[in-house]
Amino acid sequence: MVISRKAVRRENLFTPHPSVSTQMEAPTNIYGTTSGLKPQQIKRLEQIGRRKIKSDQVVTPDIARLMTALSFEIGRQIGILAGREGEIYTVLVGNEREIEIPDLTGLRFGKRGLRGCASFIPI
Repeated sequence: MVISRKAVRRENLFTPHPSVSTQMEAPTNIYGTTSGLKPQQIKRLEQIGRRKIKSDQVVTPDIARLMTALSFEIGRQIGILAGREGEIYTVLVGNEREIEIPDLTGLRFGKRGLRGCASFIPI
């Protein structure tokens, strides 16, 4: 059975990406339009999603540098949804003008704001 990349990306926010290895790493969630991206670029998006952010930082310089370089290379905006504990929940891929934020109902429930997310960082 063949599933198009576009269909896989637009599924559920917390469905693991099919190209993530089955090692002991947490699956990286990529949300948005990834059609037209090279396999190496998708791997770099996954690498961003496996990084951790210190609790006293909004984003690390290393992650910001990776996101900026990849965003320039693919000509699209990239963002991340990160939790307070430093885990990156999702890497968002938009177009050249905007990023669509996915439905956040699967995240921990908070009283307001981003429902348990500490930050949304667009590049």
